[in-house]
Amino acid sequence: MTQLELTDIIAEFTPTVLGSFVAPLAITGFGFATYRLLQKYELLYKSKVAYSQTKDSITDFLEKYRS
Repeated sequence: MTQLELTDIIAEFTPTVLGSFVAPLAITGFGFATYRLLQKYELLYKSKVAYSQTKDSITDFLEKYRS
């Protein structure tokens, strides 16, 4: 096997290796990092609080508007 044949084999299977192994690992790593940031800064809790405050203010506004 010559160096050129080896290079051709590597070039042929590189996209397969990237698609099969590297991309899922990168996606998993990104998901884990996002989850850790959400926990660290309590973003899920803060978004729930903001949603409930907004929901209450909209409900109050609609009740005042109806009366």
